[in-house]
Amino acid sequence: MPELCPKYNKELLVNQLIKALTQVCIKPSSTHGRPKICCLDTKIKQGCDAEDFKDCCKPGEKCVFTVSQLFCVEVPIMLDIDVDVNEAIACCGKPEFGPCKPFKDECDK
Repeated sequence: MPELCPKYNKELLVNQLIKALTQVCIKPSSTHGRPKICCLDTKIKQGCDAEDFKDCCKPGEKCVFTVSQLFCVEVPIMLDIDVDVNEAIACCGKPEFGPCKPFKDECDK
């Protein structure tokens, strides 16, 4: 049987570049509750080692003392992350006959 269409090819190889992408947004968040503060200890210390005013500071010196407190602070903290993934899109190149051509991405350098 003679060929009616001599250019007819049963097997074709075609290619098309397709870049698929989606945008992912990650946003951390935190909130806090009302802090609770407890005083665990209070101390007072005189600057000179005088006990009950028995010793006096030298002329021109000041009376010095230090007050310290030890606190415990409780802060309830809630951490969370919101992830939003958009629908994927495709950017299509021009379809061509033949195998894929070598491609070098600028990011590969």
